[in-house]
Amino acid sequence: MMARRFATLLAAVTLLALTDAINSTLMMVNRAHFAGGLHATLDEAAWLNILYFAAKLAGFVIAAAVARSFGEAAVLRWSGGLLVASIMAASLPLDLATLGACRFVHGASAALMLATAQALLFRDAPPRWTPLSQAVFALATVMAPATLAPLAQGWVTDHGSWRLVFLAGVPFGLSGIGLALFALRREPAHARGNVRGSALPSTLDPIDPLGIALLTIGSIATVFVLQEGNRHDWLRAPQIVQAGLLAAAALLLAAWRQYRRDGARWLQAGLFRDPHFAFGFCVSFVAGFALFGSAFLLPAFALSVLRLSPTHAGDLLVSSAATASAGLLLGGALAQYTRVAPFKLIPLGIVLFMLAMGMLAYATAYSGLPDMTPPLLIRGFGLGLMFISLTLVTLGGLPTELACQGAALFNFGRQVGGLIGIAFLQTYLHHRHAAARTALVQTLPVGADAPLAAGSMESPLRQALSQIDPTVAMAATLEPLLERQAGTLAFNAGFLSLALLFIVAIPMLLAIKAALGRYAAGTTAH
Repeated sequence: MMARRFATLLAAVTLLALTDAINSTLMMVNRAHFAGGLHATLDEAAWLNILYFAAKLAGFVIAAAVARSFGEAAVLRWSGGLLVASIMAASLPLDLATLGACRFVHGASAALMLATAQALLFRDAPPRWTPLSQAVFALATVMAPATLAPLAQGWVTDHGSWRLVFLAGVPFGLSGIGLALFALRREPAHARGNVRGSALPSTLDPIDPLGIALLTIGSIATVFVLQEGNRHDWLRAPQIVQAGLLAAAALLLAAWRQYRRDGARWLQAGLFRDPHFAFGFCVSFVAGFALFGSAFLLPAFALSVLRLSPTHAGDLLVSSAATASAGLLLGGALAQYTRVAPFKLIPLGIVLFMLAMGMLAYATAYSGLPDMTPPLLIRGFGLGLMFISLTLVTLGGLPTELACQGAALFNFGRQVGGLIGIAFLQTYLHHRHAAARTALVQTLPVGADAPLAAGSMESPLRQALSQIDPTVAMAATLEPLLERQAGTLAFNAGFLSLALLFIVAIPMLLAIKAALGRYAAGTTAH
């Protein structure tokens, strides 16, 4: 039987992670509602996501240093409290700037909470319960943002106010804080994760406020480039170039400060000497690309092509939640009760994900839930197997003092990979939509394609209402159908690109693994 204290801790961190998951993908299905409610443009409302993700990335980088200074249990309690407080404050009638500040605090506290929670699970779990406990935790950290969160956000928006989305996770957060206080109320002094005396000079502050400021500026600029690059045509826009230069300068200065600080650094180099972690860290970028890329494409396809409401767009992803949970729990059970090595399940998860994306590449503008459900079920099961196996391979062999830093960097790689995947797919869809529209216009009868070839969606309708011209009137009628079909072809190409992702990534990852293996063999021989 699982120890009562550890079961309480597992329930606490899972509920806190679920609280973050409900609000992490805030604008996946209801971005227009947030912009309208705040009387802001879509670009202004996008800062709610930019500040959240930038704070989260910076928080992952410094999580291990914070845990070394204050102890993992204390960081978990305080970050959980800040997480819930920032979400509750965001539900108040605030302006855009104040709401952005709440999102920033939410992102930073969520990063600290996730890193310390996963480290505590690896530290306190009985060895035979480690795989299943990580599978349960992954249900909230990996699968909930990509499956259940869009449904909750869409349902709350359709049946109430968009501000109520923030309150949806508060009951889970309050329950998680209560359980965490109960489970960690008697934390032994030797188990607080404070290794300051063993690795860090006492004369240096491992937190480094100036370095954190530089890291935060670099993170905000980097996330701005990834989130808004397609909107501003990437390097052709001065603001994107300036943000990119600012990100590079700030991050290089932060890295230089860390290099000059000898032992009191945010990241310990010994972590990357473990070949399993180094390889898993590289794979986490690809896995995040696949997870968040597919989670971005599916609601966007439902909203723009299938013309579903936010509730039904979120409902489209729920069908994969059950199989994702089954994949996570099955992978954990196989690792716990059998001799199946976790890394053997990763190829199976990849193949299932590629199969699902290949099936979705044949979706049409008139596809319904019966058509979309089979590939979504396969996608969920494949992602579940892949992520639990990757987590166990990457973090399972780390020593206790490096568990927090390893968990933080693993989540950092998954988050950065997801941001890169969404940025790539936004740009790819934009170009494929234009190409598909041009190709479709060329198939129309001579004369009917003249108003449509101009690329204006208002001109044909305006002309049709101002004068009697059968050709222009027909073009105005065809315009919505043309846009919908061009969107379908663009999304088909997007799904296919995700299916082909691993064909490009696998040879690169195998080369990295071979290089790490030779490095480890050389180090052992030396």
